[in-house]
Amino acid sequence: MLFTFSNQIRLIYHPAPGEVSHLGIMIKAGSRDELLPENGLAHFIEHGIFKGTKKRKPVYILSRMDSVGGELNAYTTKEETVLYSSFLSEFFPRAADLLADLLLNSQFPEKEMAKEKDVITDEINMYRDSPSEDIMDGFDDLIFPNHSLGRNILGTEESVRSFTHKNILEFIDRTYSNANIVISYVGSLKPEKVKATLEKLFASATFGGGNESRKKPDLVPSLNEIRDKKLNQVHCAFGKTAFDINHPLRLAFTLVNNILGGPGMNSRLNLNIREKYGFCYTIDSGFHAYTDSGVFNIYFGTDAKNYERTLSLALKELDNFVKNPLTAKQTEQAKVQLKGQLALSQQNVQNRMLANAKSVMLFNEPNPLEKSLRDISVLNADRLNEAAQTVFGTGDYTRLVYR
Repeated sequence: MLFTFSNQIRLIYHPAPGEVSHLGIMIKAGSRDELLPENGLAHFIEHGIFKGTKKRKPVYILSRMDSVGGELNAYTTKEETVLYSSFLSEFFPRAADLLADLLLNSQFPEKEMAKEKDVITDEINMYRDSPSEDIMDGFDDLIFPNHSLGRNILGTEESVRSFTHKNILEFIDRTYSNANIVISYVGSLKPEKVKATLEKLFASATFGGGNESRKKPDLVPSLNEIRDKKLNQVHCAFGKTAFDINHPLRLAFTLVNNILGGPGMNSRLNLNIREKYGFCYTIDSGFHAYTDSGVFNIYFGTDAKNYERTLSLALKELDNFVKNPLTAKQTEQAKVQLKGQLALSQQNVQNRMLANAKSVMLFNEPNPLEKSLRDISVLNADRLNEAAQTVFGTGDYTRLVYR
């Protein structure tokens, strides 16, 4: 069920049996909404939300759900900020009150935020020490140069240490809006109770910003870049821009990517490179669709002596999609696999809660599992081959290498 409160905040309710409920708030404001000097600010605010409200000190925030066996967490993406909690359903009023307090009444005290700058600096350095993580940020920067989609969600140590209380409030005022807030509940409580409780708590929300001014990234020529990191392995990420979330070929390309290098051990990259030759421990592909763009990539790490061969084999797999179109049988197998993966992911009720929020945020309607399975069912080989040809047909891949 989808409800819209009088102040435009939306609530998506999904019934689920069991003793545990899940409640989340998704805000359409992420790192792509930052100005250049604000790099990392959305993520900094996500951390700061837990550092004190008008009525709660940090210790009381952090223990509020833990003390009853629940969870409280948050994350930031390039397009959203999310706060969420999982708990025994009897503690729904406690969780709802806490999440409302965090969103509406966080104070971002200077002393606490100064400590959090050290924490986030350590987080940045942790990712820098992981080449497989760091290279993907570098790859995004090559794909989306001079655009916020290309910048690291965490920011840099310099940018994080420059943030002020004024910066925080200005970002929230500019990017948060009631119409871009979705609350998602999954659990066994009655919808009337959930709606009444949440509507009362969030009725005072008066966020008036928004991010309708998001700028679509420009298409840029492909680049090849090598960075000497003095590593034991060669790490490589390559790919190109792809379909946005509303593109008619987006779902078809999701299947193509799943065949190529998705999570299944039977992906082409895994079988034809890792299993056949033993060249790398990790090789996979990814496809992320944003609201106005998308990015496809392949990542692998391998010994220096195997780098050229591994790259050649990976490129060959992409070329195979162009020269040897998928058959109807291969397409049906791919559809069955993706349906199964999707159904299994929805068994995690917390995942379902977050997916519901995302669907309402993007499309203003829930996307139940049954609809997703139907959408996959109607795809055919021609559609998948068109998607593969569109992305892989011209080559022109941007490549970043760490060695």
